[in-house]
Amino acid sequence: MAAVNKKKKLRGRQPRWRSLLRPFLYGILISLSLYGLSIFCVAGYHMLLRCPWLRVTAIQVEGCQRVESAAIIEQAKIPPGVNILALDLDDVRQRVASHPWVADVSVIREIPDRVRIVIAERRPFAIVRTGDFYLIDSSGYCFAKVEVAKYPGLPIISGIDTALISRRRRVPPRVLAMIKELHAQCQSGLPWRLISEIVVTSSGGLKLFTLKDGIAINLGKDDYARKMVRLQRVLQYLEEQHIPCRLRAIDLAYRDRVFLRGDFSSAQKLQHERKGV
Repeated sequence: MAAVNKKKKLRGRQPRWRSLLRPFLYGILISLSLYGLSIFCVAGYHMLLRCPWLRVTAIQVEGCQRVESAAIIEQAKIPPGVNILALDLDDVRQRVASHPWVADVSVIREIPDRVRIVIAERRPFAIVRTGDFYLIDSSGYCFAKVEVAKYPGLPIISGIDTALISRRRRVPPRVLAMIKELHAQCQSGLPWRLISEIVVTSSGGLKLFTLKDGIAINLGKDDYARKMVRLQRVLQYLEEQHIPCRLRAIDLAYRDRVFLRGDFSSAQKLQHERKGV
């Protein structure tokens, strides 16, 4: 009886090497499965790269207002018939972003055969004179050489050291901050579109020239909000009092007074006529 029980115990006990071998075999089996799956995926991907129905046949451009869609497509330089999966979207994005009018761009892959390019154009803020004339956006970046006559609603900014602009293709930050402050105040006083030129003076202030009659308006260096209010009051007063004159200059650089320069002889003559002189 004791011998029978001993045989049963030996039969039920498994060799130690079998318990160690089993996880090893499982690991090999999983590795072979993953390897086979990787080969299958790589082979499948290469097959997709050769599929004729995954070739780019359409390029859609969105966001164009001033730039022609054809110019953006040419800038993208997407090879005709290229496989849409093999197309490097980052390269396309960088090429389109180098276009002077493009401020931002996204390139979207649409399976099976279309690439969509969505751009945000730069918005012209003013024209800067540096020998030639260049458009600048609200960040002060000079992005396109232009003919002034094609942008009648934008003022020309002059008096800036061209060397400062040519280094970074940007208007100096201090000057840009002054001009943007002036632009914010012009919405209620003198509309931006009625300014023909903004001159950065040697003293570091700003002088304007109006589009109509070329009136010079000296604003000085700061406090443009208050000065534009004073300018509006002066112009309103001249209009309400029906004072005929040929106004040539308005100096607002002083804190407590305004100086006008022009031909007031017709106003004096009218005043004498009213008095019967």
